[in-house]
Amino acid sequence: MSKKKEKKEKVITVGDVDFKVLFGGLLPQISDEEYQRLKASIKEMGVLVPVLTDEDRGIIDGKHRLQAAAELKLKTVPFNILHGLDYQAKKHLAIKLNAQRRHMTKDERLALATGLRKDGLSYRQIADLLNVHHETVRRQLGGVANATGESPDKVVGKDGKEYAAKVICKPKTRTNAKNVGEVKRVFDVSDTIDPTDLPKGTIDVKRIERIGRQVEINKKRSLEYEDLKVGNAKLMVGDFRKRCSEIPDSSVDLCFTDPLYEKDALPVWGDLAEMCATKLKPGGILMAYSGVLYLPQIHQMLGEHLTYLWTAAIYHSGRSKLVRAVHIHQAWKPVLVYVKPPLRKYWHPFYDMVSGGQEKDHHHYEQAVGEAVHYIKALCPKNSVLLDPMCGSGTSIVAALEADIGVTAIGCEVDKAAYATAEIRIKETIERLRKKN
Repeated sequence: MSKKKEKKEKVITVGDVDFKVLFGGLLPQISDEEYQRLKASIKEMGVLVPVLTDEDRGIIDGKHRLQAAAELKLKTVPFNILHGLDYQAKKHLAIKLNAQRRHMTKDERLALATGLRKDGLSYRQIADLLNVHHETVRRQLGGVANATGESPDKVVGKDGKEYAAKVICKPKTRTNAKNVGEVKRVFDVSDTIDPTDLPKGTIDVKRIERIGRQVEINKKRSLEYEDLKVGNAKLMVGDFRKRCSEIPDSSVDLCFTDPLYEKDALPVWGDLAEMCATKLKPGGILMAYSGVLYLPQIHQMLGEHLTYLWTAAIYHSGRSKLVRAVHIHQAWKPVLVYVKPPLRKYWHPFYDMVSGGQEKDHHHYEQAVGEAVHYIKALCPKNSVLLDPMCGSGTSIVAALEADIGVTAIGCEVDKAAYATAEIRIKETIERLRKKN
């Protein structure tokens, strides 16, 4: 390709992603005729060989394929993203791949061999990269100044500093992406994590996103947080069994919460019922999302302190959940309703089933805001107090604010990562409602 075209390829934009050409002047360039043949093939067949990049949007191999795809406005381009390689390792890999695939003249190979020798590679390593015999490399480099003798002890990196000579580094992790949209997702995650956070081997886009989320969670859990009081919302960080002792007895109208459903978490239901028996007003209501497997045990624990009123429901409008223990696709979720005696039917009639769709943007166990708004409006008197002792990412507190009935919403959460998310959501909700009003 011409020098003019090569300069344009310093950055190749496909969709809304800018890719950097790392080694534009290192390898022999293909002719315009060869490039046009490649482009015609890609127009007919698509990009068949994945473009190889690093995690920083740098092209290691496949710049001509990607340039052709950009000019053809293609977005379905396969990518392999290599994580954790240093500059020298990426350069050596680019040379190896091109040497195996393309015909090079003797002078072109000699120029590459000379540079590789100065990088600190042995004759055998150079021969492996250039796909020739090591004796050929030895003979070719025999008369090259500053390139004879054994492998150098030091090499000069891209930053100009000297480093100990080392063997070629192989990538620990490779992420496969099927198109530009997926590769952008990989880059977005890579911007927030270190390559050492990734496992060895080949992973897909969903896997690296899960890893990125867990890394972010771990970062949040390592920080310290203070209680939040903003508008009609209050957040307390810590275990509700301790923190809710600070709430006045008989002061809460509605306890609306979503405990864990696992067998190991069952004891929390007894603690929840005991706390509600103290903090709810006489006639106050507990509404709690629940799983189905352990309902008999849950009813027993709640019934020791409160009186059963009803079982409402959430209809799963999205994909049903397979409960493997009983081989049943669960299409609904119970919402248990208990009362602290005496029963006062202060509410207007309301429907006991609702569906707000799936919302998992903030937390793995997150419930939909719309569902919570429905039940809060039904059972929370105006200007009353709502408590969620296990508020997770803050959905119930956000819903109480969205209901716009003057509720004072109190949330408590022991998981610092979830607490941090709840804090952000509540602040954003209050600001949005303030602007709206």
